[in-house]
Amino acid sequence: MPNLSGMNRSGSTAAYRWKESEREVEVQVCLPEGTKRSELRLALVSADGERDAWRNEHETIGGAELAERRARLTVAPIFWPTALMDGHLRGAVLFSESSFELVPSR
Repeated sequence: MPNLSGMNRSGSTAAYRWKESEREVEVQVCLPEGTKRSELRLALVSADGERDAWRNEHETIGGAELAERRARLTVAPIFWPTALMDGHLRGAVLFSESSFELVPSR
């Protein structure tokens, strides 16, 4: 059950865990052991689907980056029938501040 008190929120499902504060969101997706980056489809795209944060397709106006509202995050192993995570993020996202990391499970 998500914790909805104050500015900090968190939650979990069988496939992923997430936590957020006013300035940051962290998502941990449970991948099958031994999964390589080349076996994943990772995307953080604008609501209109035209820009992907992890393909360096950032929009700016007058040198200031635009915050993407309703960006969509997808994490899907290419050998899996469905995505482990696929949905719109609640807050605005600065694409230049977005990243991902693959780490072994603990």
